[in-house]
Amino acid sequence: MSSGDERGSAAESAGQPGPGWYPDPWDPSRVRYWDGTRWTEQTRPNAWTVAGYRSLVTPARVLSVILVVYAVFTVVVVLSDLAELTLINRIVGDPGSVTHAETDASDQRQALLALVDVLCLLGIGVLFLVWFRLAYRNLPALGVESPRFSSGWAVGAWFVPFLNLVRPKQIMDEIWLNSDPLPAQPAANSMRQRVPLMLHCWWALVILGGVIGWIAFNLDRNATTPEQIQDASAMTMVSDSVYLPLTILAYLVVADVTRRQEARAVRLATGRPA
Repeated sequence: MSSGDERGSAAESAGQPGPGWYPDPWDPSRVRYWDGTRWTEQTRPNAWTVAGYRSLVTPARVLSVILVVYAVFTVVVVLSDLAELTLINRIVGDPGSVTHAETDASDQRQALLALVDVLCLLGIGVLFLVWFRLAYRNLPALGVESPRFSSGWAVGAWFVPFLNLVRPKQIMDEIWLNSDPLPAQPAANSMRQRVPLMLHCWWALVILGGVIGWIAFNLDRNATTPEQIQDASAMTMVSDSVYLPLTILAYLVVADVTRRQEARAVRLATGRPA
């Protein structure tokens, strides 16, 4: 064995990939040469493919842009919620201090933001499901002989009551574990390996956001007195606030899974041992 091969083997055994071409961490549409210890300036277009593999880069980019925009929009929504709650607090404390013009302007602003919020969430939901299903469908091309579920579950699991509390997370865990770019064999059906804390936090916020949103919706629907409207407004602000960290974590999850799958596809396409 040559000294270069020995260095490559030592790097891989230490947890570092050996020298070779890998997806560019700054631009997934190209590959960059890794010399075993650092990234070099050598790059070229990512033209390697694995049979049956469909790149996640384009849907991930579109989804990521929309998630960034939505994160900024969520800040605006929370600030508007705070202004609405402040106005309601004034009404409860001193009804005469608030004019009809103020309440009408606040109601119109909140209604417009709520409409835009619903449309944004619908768009994000559709794009996420497209990306999610594609990521799961890629697993056989990445070496998984028998995924635990059919690719249809990557969409359907989100809409089955009670099952949607666990099944989407199971699918995401399987995607993550089997997208590892380093091992020669993916994790297959073993769930004994650990997934990162980021995935657990993302899913906890998905559940928390849904629960608080449901509570806020019912409080608002049944509110008739100023005090009840005050409680509903406060819960709505809490609900909207949860979506900011959730959006950030969703962005990170999409970016990391996409990077892992692209890296594994390149390693399989080039025939390099992982």
